[in-house]
Amino acid sequence: MAGRGITLEQAQTVVSAALKEARALGLKPVSVAVLDPGGHMVAFAREDNSSNLRPQIATAKASGALGLGVSSSVIGEMAIERPAFINAAAGLNPAGVVPAAGGVLVRNGDGEVIGAVGVTGDTSDNDEKAALAGIAAAGLSVWRDSIVRWDVGVRAAGLSAGGRAIRPAAGFHDKPLTSGFPTGGAASV
Repeated sequence: MAGRGITLEQAQTVVSAALKEARALGLKPVSVAVLDPGGHMVAFAREDNSSNLRPQIATAKASGALGLGVSSSVIGEMAIERPAFINAAAGLNPAGVVPAAGGVLVRNGDGEVIGAVGVTGDTSDNDEKAALAGIAAAGLSVWRDSIVRWDVGVRAAGLSAGGRAIRPAAGFHDKPLTSGFPTGGAASV
């Protein structure tokens, strides 16, 4: 991945703002992990009374997003369509993979991935809301194609499947966005 990774200052802003959003939404205690593009921890916080596995889950959400190049909510969709693949990928990733919303790739102004955020503690959709709020507060962005559908990035890159053009999923945009993402069900991970 070209470019520099997320800075400590940016990562701390993401963590602080994600925690603030979690409190504003009245969520259960959350844990927030920010990783650089190589999957190394840059910043982390665990709220009081957050359960014991939350640090590992937050890290796995972010690390899985980095490893597969899409948000953990998209990985959740992939797990439904291709469970053997996601199980295999989880075994290859030292930090694991959690196929539920809350792990989001972070991009700079040039669209380069500079890290990932993982949030866990409440419903997965609420975890993702907190992650997105943290990213926005740091002045960073995410791209919709890494949130909405895993196959959209293939279409955006001009690739095809078996000689057939891949159609973009509904709601695809090639512009960076920092809020208003569609999310799936309310599973808690």
